[in-house]
Amino acid sequence: MVPKPVPEESPDVIYFPQIVDYLRELVLCGVCDAHFHPDWPPFQRNPNGFLADFEGAPARIVTEEELFKLALWVTQGTPFHQKLDYLQKRCELLKQLCAANPDLPLDSLLEEEYPAFAKVPLPETFDVGLDLKTKGENGEEGVTGRFRVQIFFTDSAKPYECGLNLAFRRILPEIPSYQDLGFNAAAGLLVNDILDRTITHGLVLVIGATGSGKSTSVAAMVDAINATLPLNIISIEDPVEYRHPPKQAYIRQISLHRNVISYPQAIRNALRQDPDIVVIQEIRDHQTAIEALKLAGANRLVFGTFHGLTDTASALLDFCKLVGDNFHAVATHLQAIVAQQLLPASDGQGRVLIQEVLRARKNLRIRELLRSKCQDPEVYYAELGQANTSLLKYEVSTVHSLAEAVVGNKINLSVAMATASHENELREAISLLAEPAPNNAQSHNTPGFLKNRNLE
Repeated sequence: MVPKPVPEESPDVIYFPQIVDYLRELVLCGVCDAHFHPDWPPFQRNPNGFLADFEGAPARIVTEEELFKLALWVTQGTPFHQKLDYLQKRCELLKQLCAANPDLPLDSLLEEEYPAFAKVPLPETFDVGLDLKTKGENGEEGVTGRFRVQIFFTDSAKPYECGLNLAFRRILPEIPSYQDLGFNAAAGLLVNDILDRTITHGLVLVIGATGSGKSTSVAAMVDAINATLPLNIISIEDPVEYRHPPKQAYIRQISLHRNVISYPQAIRNALRQDPDIVVIQEIRDHQTAIEALKLAGANRLVFGTFHGLTDTASALLDFCKLVGDNFHAVATHLQAIVAQQLLPASDGQGRVLIQEVLRARKNLRIRELLRSKCQDPEVYYAELGQANTSLLKYEVSTVHSLAEAVVGNKINLSVAMATASHENELREAISLLAEPAPNNAQSHNTPGFLKNRNLE
């Protein structure tokens, strides 16, 4: 469907007040994401992971003019508001010039008529947090929903538009426990080691693709610490997502662009604020990764998310590249990597968390490989859980997590097979978990990560 030009006050257009009403409805109906693109109807991502039209909303398009109103409303009180306001004025001038001079180049006209607006660069993609209250039955305020909103730009066929887009990700009203999220046994043991102070320093990375629940997993671990230990926790976020209420810990949440200019600067500042734990919402560049390792080396526990592949071996090597091939620092300060992904549940209701856990600090062979600057992910994968038998309860591969989910009827076999990078190992793991041998006897062909593991 190609949208047609929209006349003024058209019934085919969604206007700003209606958009806000739709967002309020999303707070109540459990939708994960909402997307707004100029000249297209808005759409949502349901809890099962699939896209759909807005539930109960007519299939009307939204114009860029209305999206600017939405973006300016969302960014009130942020440094981005003025940039968007300036950009909107430029687009309005371009539209006027285009209508009056359809055959002339717009850039030249703009430079001649309005030189101050001639060269206005598009602002970078940015994220903001939004709290939105629903309406009660009698007009009173209802519950508060929180969204992480990303504002970004795409190519536009109209020369006077900038391709403004908004993506809303709904943040759960309460921080779920790591048990409710479905942490596997190895990931749960990592949390327990932190809670009983077996782990007090070093870097813990949670990696995965966009939408894999990295921020939620970190928030769940921090909430468990908050409920248990009287520690000083500093969380650096862009934007602040989950609000951590005061419990046992003292938590300060710092919003990038609102409270501090950059992640590296915020991390350097944090070291002077006597933290026990520092959370870095996203390690996205070389300097942030370096500062995170420095902080971990200063006897602080650092949590960070890292956008990457869904296996720990590849993520480990990607992180080493990010820090400039400083394998020695990673070998010294990295505690663990939790790689995760969300897969469609077999019953079609929601998604299932699949995790792979690498305990780099415990796995001496992994540390030796890092110090030797080995860059073959298959070598690291082969060592997962095999340095000594005591590691078997601390480390788990994606293959084993997938097998457990299939045997437990949480995901379909076809989904697991499409996800697994080692299909033969997956089939073998499923067979072993489904029909354990008497007295825990195992085949000589048992995959390395299952050797000596109690499969009952």
